[in-house]
Amino acid sequence: MKEIIALLFFLCVTVITFYLSITKQIDTKLTAIFLGFSIIGGFLMANHDLIKKVRYKDMEIETFQSQVTQIKKEAIDDIHKDVENQKKALTNVAETMTKMAFVLADGSGRWGGFPESYLKQIQQYRDSLHQYIDPNLDKEISQTLHNLEMQIKKKQE
Repeated sequence: MKEIIALLFFLCVTVITFYLSITKQIDTKLTAIFLGFSIIGGFLMANHDLIKKVRYKDMEIETFQSQVTQIKKEAIDDIHKDVENQKKALTNVAETMTKMAFVLADGSGRWGGFPESYLKQIQQYRDSLHQYIDPNLDKEISQTLHNLEMQIKKKQE
């Protein structure tokens, strides 16, 4: 099919060029350019498969296309892996926070503060979240507890 299209292109441009040349609408220089264009164009159309395999500095067009496709596939796979890892991390955070909430809710209702076993369990949960927690969180917690104690003392006075 590509050979037929190339032949039709060559014949059409050649016939039109000869017609314009015979009727003296174009000169010989332009006639030569158009005939050269028809030959080159027909050849390129007929051999476009070979042109795709042309090498330039150790790169073929087909090789380049396959490399681009491979790089895109690897990038998409990496993105999927990152998304899955983030989902797992968020699930871990949510589960741990839920566990901590139950421990805090149960322990905070008891007289005399938190039992030692509850404090150990909370510390284990905090340790499992260590990579997600801000390093200044202990300072913020201490400041919040201090503020709450001050508010309780003011109300008691």
